[in-house]
Amino acid sequence: MKKITGLLLLILLLTGCRSVPKLSSEDLDVLTKYAPEIAMLHRRDVPPNSRQKYEAAKKLADGVDFSFTTNVQLLDTIFSVVDARVDNPKSYEQQLMFLYQWQGKSVRFLFTRFGNYVTRAEVLEK
Repeated sequence: MKKITGLLLLILLLTGCRSVPKLSSEDLDVLTKYAPEIAMLHRRDVPPNSRQKYEAAKKLADGVDFSFTTNVQLLDTIFSVVDARVDNPKSYEQQLMFLYQWQGKSVRFLFTRFGNYVTRAEVLEK
């Protein structure tokens, strides 16, 4: 009995357990559940290297799974165009980066876009 309990405990420790799974970015609940954070990211009077935008971006990164994002219009809904860094604005294939920093910490959202479709998404927190 002790071996089984120990084994179960070891499995839990190795695999971890997340109480609330991340919402898919394509889920409509993202727009309502994270409405205050999305509104903050759209504020033009607040720079991307502010505490407010960093905290909003961090909350989105922690609660939303962007790995299956396919629609570029969704990016326009969640992020502000003002904060976007585009590698080649005249190309049909582009990399869009949204970088939010505060006191040495950062959240970076990187999307590769081909026309109206997102082909790759990456979220990196430091």
